[in-house]
Amino acid sequence: MKQTNDELIRKFETMVRWMSEDTKRAMFQAKANFLVAQGLLNYSEVIGSFILPNGNSGERFDSFFSRMGEEYRLLLRRFNGRRRNNPHIVYDDLRCGLTHEYAIKRKKFIVYNHGGGQDLTDNQIDNLLININGQNIRCIAGVIHSWEHNKGVWRFIDPKYWLDFRRAVEQYLTEVRNPHNRDLRRSFFNRARTINFLQFSV
Repeated sequence: MKQTNDELIRKFETMVRWMSEDTKRAMFQAKANFLVAQGLLNYSEVIGSFILPNGNSGERFDSFFSRMGEEYRLLLRRFNGRRRNNPHIVYDDLRCGLTHEYAIKRKKFIVYNHGGGQDLTDNQIDNLLININGQNIRCIAGVIHSWEHNKGVWRFIDPKYWLDFRRAVEQYLTEVRNPHNRDLRRSFFNRARTINFLQFSV
C-alpha cells in the first residue's frame, strides 16, 4: 500500500512528538538523566537520517545537530576533522560513547538534569545556570565543552538539549511542509519510504 506524502508527514509528526514527550517525562518525572541523554543523541541521528538519507551515521547526526543552533555548529567546527579514522568527533564522543559504552568517550563528562522532579518552562530552561570553574554560567546550548586543569570536559544538559532539539524539529517540519523546499522534501520522503513507516500506526 503506497502512502501519500501527507500521511508520511503525519506519521513523522507523531514520531517526533513521542520522542519529545517521552524524553520530557523521563527527564522531569523519572529524573533518568543518562537515559534521556542517550535517547536525545540517538534521536538526533534518526532525524538526521531524514535530512541526509544517503549519509553515514556521523554525517546524519551532524546534519541535524548543526540545525540546533550556532553553539552546536561551533562545536562541530571546533572538533570535527581532527581524527583521520573518525572525523565526526562530537558524534563519536557523545552519541557513540553513551550508546555503546554508557560513558562519553575520552574526556571527563557530566550529565545534568536540573529539573528537581519538576517540569521546567521553556523560559526557565533558556535561563538555566550551571557552575563551571566556580562561576555560574547560563546554558547557551545543551552540550558545552570547557576546560578544567588543562583537561577537556563535556557537559550534557538534558533540559537545554531537549528544548533545542524540539525547536529544531519544529523548524525542520515547517520546512518539510513547504512544497518549495524540493531537495529537502525529496530526502525526507526518500527516507520515509525506506523505513517501516507502513507498519507505523498513528
